[in-house]
Amino acid sequence: MLASNSAVPIGSSISTGFRLNLGHALRKLRGAGERKGWFQEEMAFRCGVHRTYVGGVERREYNATVLTLMQFTRALGMRLSDAIRGIG
Repeated sequence: MLASNSAVPIGSSISTGFRLNLGHALRKLRGAGERKGWFQEEMAFRCGVHRTYVGGVERREYNATVLTLMQFTRALGMRLSDAIRGIG
């Protein structure tokens, strides 16, 4: 099965590995938010997403879009390229 607009089959080792790494990157981003005193709910509010979405991406239940990652990094005052370095 292919995700819409995706060349990588859902459940393939490539997409699973990417989600694993992306979830780890988001946990690091949220760690940066926690250092600012933002926990999951505050992080989600500042990024314009629901708090359950943040946890779902961390647990690899949802695939975050590039736009969502930009919202996270912008809220934290980080560059997207720094946040996703090494993912792939």
